[in-house]
Amino acid sequence: MLDLCLVSLPNPALQHPTMYQSLGLLYLAAIAERYGYSTEVSDLRDGIRPLPEAKFYGFSCTTPEITYAKQIANQIKGKGKTIVGGAHPSLLPEDCSMFNYIVRGEGEEVLPQILAGQLKEGYISAPRIKNLDTIPFPHWTKGSAFSDTLFPGENYGNGEKAATLIGSRGCPYLCAFCLPKNTQVLMTDMRWLNIQDIKIGDMVVGVRKNARWKYTMAEVTNILKRKAMVYAIETEDGTVYSTKEHPWLMHNKFQSIQDIENNRKYNASFNSERAVLRKLATPIHAPKETRDYKKGYIAGVIVGDGCLRIKHHIRPYGKGVYDYLNLGIVGDYEMLDRVLKFAEDLNIHMHERKFNGGKVYPNCTRIIVCNRHHVCKTIEKLIYHAKETYEYKRGFLSGIYDAEGSFSQSALRISNNDEGIKQRIQEYLTQFGFQSIIEKRAIRITGGLAEHIKFLSIVLSAVAHKRSRLFGRAVYGSSRIKNVRQMGEMEVFNLSTSTENFIADGFVTHNCANLFTKPVVYRSVENICQELIKLKKLGVRHFRFEDDNFTLHPEFDKLCAEIKKLDIKYKCHTRANLITLDKARRMLDSGCEECGLGVESADDEVLKLNNKKTTYKTNARAVNIIKDAGLRAKTYWMAGLPGETDKTLFYNIQFMEETKPDKWTLSCFTPYPGCDVWRNPDKFGVEITNKHWETWWNFVIPEKHLPIMTGREGFNHVLKGQSHKEMEFRHNTFRDFLEGGQWQKE
Repeated sequence: MLDLCLVSLPNPALQHPTMYQSLGLLYLAAIAERYGYSTEVSDLRDGIRPLPEAKFYGFSCTTPEITYAKQIANQIKGKGKTIVGGAHPSLLPEDCSMFNYIVRGEGEEVLPQILAGQLKEGYISAPRIKNLDTIPFPHWTKGSAFSDTLFPGENYGNGEKAATLIGSRGCPYLCAFCLPKNTQVLMTDMRWLNIQDIKIGDMVVGVRKNARWKYTMAEVTNILKRKAMVYAIETEDGTVYSTKEHPWLMHNKFQSIQDIENNRKYNASFNSERAVLRKLATPIHAPKETRDYKKGYIAGVIVGDGCLRIKHHIRPYGKGVYDYLNLGIVGDYEMLDRVLKFAEDLNIHMHERKFNGGKVYPNCTRIIVCNRHHVCKTIEKLIYHAKETYEYKRGFLSGIYDAEGSFSQSALRISNNDEGIKQRIQEYLTQFGFQSIIEKRAIRITGGLAEHIKFLSIVLSAVAHKRSRLFGRAVYGSSRIKNVRQMGEMEVFNLSTSTENFIADGFVTHNCANLFTKPVVYRSVENICQELIKLKKLGVRHFRFEDDNFTLHPEFDKLCAEIKKLDIKYKCHTRANLITLDKARRMLDSGCEECGLGVESADDEVLKLNNKKTTYKTNARAVNIIKDAGLRAKTYWMAGLPGETDKTLFYNIQFMEETKPDKWTLSCFTPYPGCDVWRNPDKFGVEITNKHWETWWNFVIPEKHLPIMTGREGFNHVLKGQSHKEMEFRHNTFRDFLEGGQWQKE
């Protein structure tokens, strides 16, 4: 009996189903055999057949393949344990619960652990592989690894051996590590928001590691939502809730509760009592700006950075003297803007004018003033005779902190020389639960970083630089885990951020950065060339690099020079903004014969809506560069993109007539799980009309002169305000135009 049978799944929507072999399966076969496990790749690309007996069966699935994986898993139920990985399980793990193991991410490191029985069944979060040179080359002798249809219609296709390879890996997944919707997330302005209320583009507090973990700012790049089983993690400082596989910062690395259980089960020396979560602060419910808060804020600002003074005015004709009040406020712009807004809300008339602060206030160019006696009397009452409610005190502390506060590496202070004001501040702080010390010229809040964050979260100050001192501070706090309880299934959310983490319910937690922001990991030039040499010995001379951006390799010039020595032919892909004439010529000299570009659409409005970051002009320029260098230029087009109209068809035809690329491919947009259109269809004017995954291939329009194959029944979405017939008409018109070939003639 085999230890592992890896299954290459059917591709019924392809005219040549055996054109592509899964590189992922071949990598997994190689890693399994490295660890001594007998392995076979069963090739079912052209139809389902009985599988050999094995202890484990492995599937790597895209979205349209998952249905076939489920069918086969049902057929072999009870014969061996099933493992599923790939894009679909990484993005929709809950759709794969029938499998014994659901692996999200790159599988090479966790597969040997699964085969050895070291990991429990269920969801497994696989780590990124940081050094691709450490994993073995794909096991090319397993299954039908080589293709004779990889380059159909070209001089080296249909009979010649061809192979695909990659020189890099980007982020292969968007994690589905998730938290309940009422989880409190710390924003950079020190508010705590429910995770369900956060939007893409919001700024949250995250951490980065250089020599040690330190706090920093992070941008929210993606939001995922699903239903999952949630667990309560009880700590010494409160309880947090998450899925079992959700990673938290424990000591100096991210681990999940699932990881702890695995360590406890398979490592006798593991001490689970040492498991602690890294904690920053206790979440504070985001308070609202009430009328009393606004009154307190204005009072605090004036006490700190304002001047409310009495002027003596002599009446004319010797009729005596009368007094009137005069107000002036200078300071940071954010503070002045908030004062004006709050004053308007409270119907207190103030206005601003230009101001020359001289040497005393060199950075101040604005001043808020008020010369109306009755208004100044109202302001005087706010300072000295207001009803000191909870909200008033909170606003007062916020205002005086914006005016005279400071947040250094080790202390948070509010400066003031007036003993009465310092006593007042200390009294307010005490009522909010803060310990403080009155110094000669200030009052200092004690208790460390957690108390400082609590203060800023309560008062919600306006001046950004007075709260930014958090960033760069080291992560110190920790809280020991006491117990874990299962709570039940509920709706959960995950944020992807630019730092891959954020602060959830006061603790540092992990996520996965957006696909387009996560760094790419490159293989070394030596490693790539060693694989090419190995393949040459197997009789392969023609290659296709599957990297989306071949020209981005950090040692691109060296890579081309070394490939040239091997005397091979290859094709590759790049982006329009990443190709130059010099690079194209180097590629030609090294054996490249074709370079592909994902043009997708020639309509600039469509490109902008879909965040392609290219234009008609940059795409046309790239095609011309590739052709001028002597390479074949291939353009990839996509029908049914959000924003597409009949005008798009006109631009596409015009582009082909003007640039005359050598080859083309027309596919159809499919809103795969994880992409922004899947998450926010309304934003893109899209309605998803079909969720039968087996039809979710990106070649969904029936080929002419061929029977309708499974997966080619039509679009799985419709553009709002249009019909499937309108979309298919544009697709077919453009396809007929491309196949006609008239555009290639001068």
